[in-house]
Amino acid sequence: ALTDRDLSVGERVFKRCIQLFPDRAVSYYNLACAYALQGKAPEAVEQLRLSFDKGFQDVSHLERDMDLEKIRQAPSFRKAMSDFREEILKEFDRPLAHMPADAQKAPVPVLVVIHDQGGKPTSDMLELQEAFPDFAIVMPLGKLDKERNVHMWDGRSEFVITHGLRRFLHEEAKKIDARRVYVIGEGAAGRIALEVAAHNPELATGGILAAGPGLEVVANDIDLSGLKAYLVVNEQDRREVVGGIIARNALADANCPAVLERYRLPKPFTKDRAVMVRGLSWLQGNKVSLPGAEGSQEF
Repeated sequence: ALTDRDLSVGERVFKRCIQLFPDRAVSYYNLACAYALQGKAPEAVEQLRLSFDKGFQDVSHLERDMDLEKIRQAPSFRKAMSDFREEILKEFDRPLAHMPADAQKAPVPVLVVIHDQGGKPTSDMLELQEAFPDFAIVMPLGKLDKERNVHMWDGRSEFVITHGLRRFLHEEAKKIDARRVYVIGEGAAGRIALEVAAHNPELATGGILAAGPGLEVVANDIDLSGLKAYLVVNEQDRREVVGGIIARNALADANCPAVLERYRLPKPFTKDRAVMVRGLSWLQGNKVSLPGAEGSQEF
């Protein structure tokens, strides 16, 4: 009903959903959309706050959801969004960041490394500094699981990552080359890296380096223009390979430069730095050799 813009029916049905399943955040959110499409800002914002309290905290989705467009300038909506952002940021630490010592001499490129689920960013950062001494490195941090001492991503990941990255780019504007910002992720973070770049292409000016399952998520975005991606999948995982092919084809259909490399193991960037170096080299405009490619290996 909501999709067909039969809003009175949608409103009635979502209210019934809430009666049946009062703890499910999505029904409150959809009811908010039904109200927003009718221009009912107070009612919509009330449901958005209930949805947020029940667990739907994907602020980045709220920021681009066209169903909310009619109420976007309402003071109550803007106040709610400000409250949501503030509440989320209380739970997350600032990104780890490293700047090369000679960054004062010339602007340096930036690696935005999104850690995988269950990541231990501090040790990863030390390894990356040694492997890429000429790059500034930013590593946004997922929510800390104190019991296991690992960091995890959830539905708030895109907002947390983009907020931290924008702050870093602004604070270090004189030291970094804003035209060469590379967003990198593997495992579950490969999908996150693609989503972040597709929704915020101005933050991935150098391109994307993504590996792992779920890469086909990029095919859901309407506008992929301006992206450049080096994708890597585990050749032993058929579902992962199919997802990589879908992602590469979606990018190609949007006239975006894209490469798909099939690697023999999961977590290629961690297990074989040569894969990461190869992808970055290609993103920077250099010719590289693709292992196992038929015919000419240079591209």
